[in-house]
Amino acid sequence: MSALRALAGVAPSVALTASPAAVAAGAAVGAAARAALARLTAPATRRHSTAAGAAASNTYVATATARPASTPSPRMFSAVSNVDNIVNAKPSRSYSVVVVGGGSAGIAVASQLAKHPFFASAKKNQILVVEPSDAHYYQPLWTFVGAGLKPHSESVRPTESLIPSRADWLRDRVTGFFPDRNMVLTQNGEHVAYDFLVVAPGIQINWSAIEGLEAALGKDGVCSNYHVEHVKSTDRFLKEFNGGNAVFTQPSTPIKCAGAPQKIMYLAEEQFRQRGIRDQSNVSFYSGMGKIFSADKYAAVLRRICDERGISVNLQRNLVAVRGDKKEAVFKVGASAETETVKYDLLHVSPPMGAPAFLRNSPEGFTNADGWVN
Repeated sequence: MSALRALAGVAPSVALTASPAAVAAGAAVGAAARAALARLTAPATRRHSTAAGAAASNTYVATATARPASTPSPRMFSAVSNVDNIVNAKPSRSYSVVVVGGGSAGIAVASQLAKHPFFASAKKNQILVVEPSDAHYYQPLWTFVGAGLKPHSESVRPTESLIPSRADWLRDRVTGFFPDRNMVLTQNGEHVAYDFLVVAPGIQINWSAIEGLEAALGKDGVCSNYHVEHVKSTDRFLKEFNGGNAVFTQPSTPIKCAGAPQKIMYLAEEQFRQRGIRDQSNVSFYSGMGKIFSADKYAAVLRRICDERGISVNLQRNLVAVRGDKKEAVFKVGASAETETVKYDLLHVSPPMGAPAFLRNSPEGFTNADGWVN
């Protein structure tokens, strides 16, 4: 439990129910909502308010800035036909606020805005949430699902049940942004206009970036709490584990909840002790980062805990391949061409992640070089 509290940082009371990213998101999306509300009645230029996944900190960034008129980038149209029709299209619907993404951040912004008198007294709904999934997963709970402490069913609710009554839900996927026209394009061809835009689509998991991982997941001890289905395999493989090499990984890329790769490791190690197999088990942490945790204050505590529990910490090791038939994990060592091959009996993978593709392909100036909203 001390390791979990250290990972929760200044919010130990929520260590068991919310990830650091979710805690930070609550404050940031509130700032975005307040900024939008303060400017909704401002005259003249239509403006954008954005909340997007931030790269290095894995939290949410909220900004409210005027956008100059811009020409859509050619890269945005690389896979789109009838460009003239899209650029000149009239909106099929229009809202004061359009929220892209119905995850925790998007729902939080929509819910806060919906309570404001400006929206509560409107004759028709002025908030639209664009989200393709009819199921909303509370992913911080998956650490406990993987550890066998919570059923998977407790992590999911119908998306419809979470949309505020003063907001509409468009079950669709945004595929393009047109900031010069204050409009987004959806997969089903809708052109939605807005006064304010909240961008909160979450982070994309790049399973295919690790050779052999997709084929190995859910088999012979390979699992991940970041997968909606294979999180169930984590619980099963932990129960089946009777000693040997238990390897837990973290990539060098931004990820959802930077503490999650270690949380499941500490819970697993405790299970091994309770089952009396700790002496027959080697527990190892392989991270692509240069230190065990980004904040030095907590990194020191976590290092001490690993030393006390006999957990091997291996830094600047990025998982690049999984050889399921041989039960081998291949790690790239730092920036060199050198690799290290590690045998495993249990392998929990935290995969590399990044900005969603539709954000990376948005107009130049709308996102930075890594694909995150400016």
